[in-house]
Amino acid sequence: MAAASTRYVGTLKVQVLSATDLKDVVTFGTMDPYVVVNVNGAERQTMPQVDAGCNATFNETLEMNIDAAPRDLITFKAIHHGKVMDELIGIFSMQLDEFMQRQGRRSKFQLVDEETFDARGIVEVISVYSGQNMPGDYVPIENLSVSDSSPAPVPSQPQPTPDQFPYPESIVAAPSQPRQEDEDENDEDKKKKKKDKKKKKKHKKHHKKHSDDEYDSGESEDTDVSDSEDSDSDSD
Repeated sequence: MAAASTRYVGTLKVQVLSATDLKDVVTFGTMDPYVVVNVNGAERQTMPQVDAGCNATFNETLEMNIDAAPRDLITFKAIHHGKVMDELIGIFSMQLDEFMQRQGRRSKFQLVDEETFDARGIVEVISVYSGQNMPGDYVPIENLSVSDSSPAPVPSQPQPTPDQFPYPESIVAAPSQPRQEDEDENDEDKKKKKKDKKKKKKHKKHHKKHSDDEYDSGESEDTDVSDSEDSDSDSD
């Protein structure tokens, strides 16, 4: 008997509902955002929403055939469609296996800057998968309408409890960066250690000088005593 496949080989439909609170990356005019979904090289994108600005509604379903391992990444990108060149607004990635557990219900993902990890907006999607390595019982793929006017399907399974998913509002946060407060504290610790080191060095130098002075003073007294004894001897 053949072993069950551990890869996701099948059809993935991602309905991109909206992209909100997007970072404005244009100096003049209004942004024309669109969303790109990529799974292990398979990529689809929505149509740009002209003059949508920082809040765009898509309700567009992207369908792709995938062949990916559970630890492969699914990536969402919000991009501004420019006249000369497009510009990345924000990005979010997560392991495909974790994403598959969110099938059939609305999920919000925090877009971030690629370098600074600053928040760049939120993309909201709902998806279903059909193929090998099915993650469980959820909304059948036939129930996900591709109509732009159709509302997102209602989940067939109970909503997850807080202990199942760490984000109560189903907003998946971006990878955390060190807080500015922590960086400031680290800087203060470094300055304090540097200051203490200087104090110890200064104290050590002062102690050495003091010891040298005492040694010189002792030599002088010994010399004086010796001279006095020689003087007495001469007198005798």
